[in-house]
Amino acid sequence: MQKGQYTGIVTISGDGLIFECINGMMSRPDWKDLADSLIFGFIPAGTGNGLVKSVTAVSDPASFSIEEAAFTIVKGRKMGLDLTEIELEYQPASKIYMFLSLSWGYIADCDINSEAIRWAGPTRMTLWGIYRIMARQYYNGTFTYSGTRISDRKTSPNFIASPPAKQTINGTFSHLIIQNIPYISFNMHSCPLSRINDGVNDITIHMGDKSRAQLTKFVLDNDKGEFFDKYDNFKPNGMEYYKCLDWELKPEIKGPPPKDSNIKMAEGVKVMDNAIYAIDGERYPA
Repeated sequence: MQKGQYTGIVTISGDGLIFECINGMMSRPDWKDLADSLIFGFIPAGTGNGLVKSVTAVSDPASFSIEEAAFTIVKGRKMGLDLTEIELEYQPASKIYMFLSLSWGYIADCDINSEAIRWAGPTRMTLWGIYRIMARQYYNGTFTYSGTRISDRKTSPNFIASPPAKQTINGTFSHLIIQNIPYISFNMHSCPLSRINDGVNDITIHMGDKSRAQLTKFVLDNDKGEFFDKYDNFKPNGMEYYKCLDWELKPEIKGPPPKDSNIKMAEGVKVMDNAIYAIDGERYPA
């Protein structure tokens, strides 16, 4: 495919095929030319469809359907979309471009491991989520970021006027998700302060020292993005909300390196098969 050969690409799929299309384009040496000339359109046909929901919600938060997505494409409505460039430890020479989210901990577990009950459709996430609250897991690591912790709904950090210094959170996590867009699924408004082209990542964190009751409340609030009370303050569900420009995540327990790699783990590093990231719904070793 060359610049000008096609004017657009439309997928009828879930977020996974969109991920493949975007990363396929970004892996080409002429990606800048293609990015300037190609328009992507998306019609929802997957389990989550977070990107389509985030796009249609810009004009109408209540709107989400195949017809609405197709109508938006036919009318030629366009908007920018942020991509986050990710460098993984096991494949530093090959960048990954995220449009949706990177999750580690509770959400990643529900997203990836619930594939075992895919027959349940979108309900699989709920069923696995209940299981993971009852059989709770903890994730040790270090998260370094350049950004701001949000104290209420009205907080609006100005990173251009005052670039933030790097800060570090070290300890035991239950959940961490980094998002480009407000919805990670059509029914999960997990970062309500996010915009699809605001140039920053929105991050929610739930630490392991919070109670199971707080984790349950956070999960329930997470579906609809109902993190705020009537005064626009955060509810007492144990969640922390950040906006940042760049970040680095170092889990204490690593996933196994790819079988075709020559990577040797340092002595003493813990390796487990279930140490994973979910990046735009795809499984990657942590």
